Amino acid sequence: MSFCRLAAVLVLLAVAVSAQSNPVPFINNPLVPPAVAPGGPDFTLTVNGTGFVTGSVVQWNGSPLATTYVSETQLTAAVPSADIAHSGTFAVTVRSPTDGGGLSNLQSFQVRHAVTGASFGEVISNGLNGYDTLERTADFNGDGKLDLALLNATQTSSMIKIALGNGDGTFQPTLDTPLSVEYASDWDVADINGDGIPDVTVADFYSGPPLVLVLLGAGDGTFQAPLESSFNTNNSFPVTPVIADFDGDGHLDLVYGVLTDQADSQVAFLPGDGTGHFGLPVFSTMGPENGEPYALASSDLNGDGKLDLAIGIYEYGQTNGVLAITLGNGDGTFGPVTSYTIPGYPYSPSSIAAADFDGDRRPDIALSFTTVYQNSAIHYYHGNGDGTLADPVVYPLLGTGDFVILPALVAVDVNGDGALDLLTPTTYQLALGTRLLNQLDVLYGRGDGSFQIQYFSVPAFLSLTVGDFNHDGKVDIAAAGYNNLTSPYNLYVLTQSDLVPSAPFLTFGAVLNGTSVTAPVTLTNYAAVRIAINKIHITNGGPYTQTNDCPATLASGASCTLQVTFAPQNNGYYDYSVININDGDVSGRQTIGLKGAGVSSLNK
Repeated sequence: MSFCRLAAVLVLLAVAVSAQSNPVPFINNPLVPPAVAPGGPDFTLTVNGTGFVTGSVVQWNGSPLATTYVSETQLTAAVPSADIAHSGTFAVTVRSPTDGGGLSNLQSFQVRHAVTGASFGEVISNGLNGYDTLERTADFNGDGKLDLALLNATQTSSMIKIALGNGDGTFQPTLDTPLSVEYASDWDVADINGDGIPDVTVADFYSGPPLVLVLLGAGDGTFQAPLESSFNTNNSFPVTPVIADFDGDGHLDLVYGVLTDQADSQVAFLPGDGTGHFGLPVFSTMGPENGEPYALASSDLNGDGKLDLAIGIYEYGQTNGVLAITLGNGDGTFGPVTSYTIPGYPYSPSSIAAADFDGDRRPDIALSFTTVYQNSAIHYYHGNGDGTLADPVVYPLLGTGDFVILPALVAVDVNGDGALDLLTPTTYQLALGTRLLNQLDVLYGRGDGSFQIQYFSVPAFLSLTVGDFNHDGKVDIAAAGYNNLTSPYNLYVLTQSDLVPSAPFLTFGAVLNGTSVTAPVTLTNYAAVRIAINKIHITNGGPYTQTNDCPATLASGASCTLQVTFAPQNNGYYDYSVININDGDVSGRQTIGLKGAGVSSLNK
């Protein structure tokens, strides 16, 4: 009798074990290393993350690599020299065996020569509607070329717009999928149903009771009819989605920040079933009673193989914000909240990047803000590996304004030196909407958790994404925005150039009227071939002039120098001028921004 009971128990245990699903794997940013030079030898790629199992395989552009399972948080893979013989960007993913399992998120691997800085050629592509936001890239039609995903939302209708990439830095006219909702918002891209085709999730909280819509990709840049999942409340609105397998059941889930009438710092967990549908949300309070979560990111902050959350919260009526950390239990629930006060920023956190910036295999946190009447900044928090964070290091950004917008914060290796950088556009709105100042901020990582800032003169970028759009191994930028408050809304594509200035932005400060200051800028050719320099000229020159010794073609490895002079005659700010460099390396123009002020006396 006892033997029969034992046999029955063993059978039940076997059934239970066989019924368990493998989690969907998740890859941390960055890969180790994140980049190598072309033409190198075989090397070992280390992939850190969560949800790895015996049988998980690292894939290189979809092809399996010889993979070693180290733990549920680490895999290593052998990359043959043939795969890095030439420059390019390669998609690294992890595929785990079924049941569950499936394909991870994608991390890009760059094969390129490192440079000390970066430079971008700016091209205005097809015009956009002023309601378009551009936040995601993916290969929506399976041709191996990155495409752009845009959301258009108005008070009467919304649509998903896909601009298929040509692989050379240009894009086709958008393929539009209408949505029968108004003001669709807070969207993301992931393979929700595991068929290898990117899908889109989007929130609808204006047309009626809040819904989550999932548009399954058709594989050609269009989508199937939306699948609806209820948010189960009339006064709670889902924002800033994060997609990952938070409960380890092999299906992607959703976590949203929640805006409510009570402003009680809630997040909502919606379990996915792998078909494009999500279960009813489970709400949890993650911060102060008068707070709203405007920025979310997920990563394994304490190394236990379970995904955690970092939440940026705007606290009503306070001069401080809150960064909240909550550790995941691996079942879709989260533990107690550890809060970090963000002093002196009376508006909302706008974006969080969770990545290992100092090479210790522990995710760190970088946080950006939208601010009012003060300078903006990036806050960097070193992760201690146990779910706690060190005190922040603050990196103030150039300029101030009535309203300062930082719509995105991206962690990516911009210059191919193997250290993660931070990239964010900044728009300064001055004089109650009558004037805009714009810049692109690149914080070059040193690999130890510290950064050096460079600025680029760009239009007003209100949404932005990155990727290698021309297959040269370098990070490019796509952004939606406009040059000034009266100009058309456009799609801007900035491909990275091998002709790199020593300073893409010159700040002269206050200069006494009737005097002058001159600053040199060195242009260096990092390409393996000569680069034609067709024209160098200043737009809106005013008190700025330049001379240079640049030849018509600049040899590989050679440099030339611009001498830029600022000679104001009258009081005022002179910050709309740019040096334009038209060369043969990229389409469009490269620019060097100029900023200075003429004054009648210098304060001592």
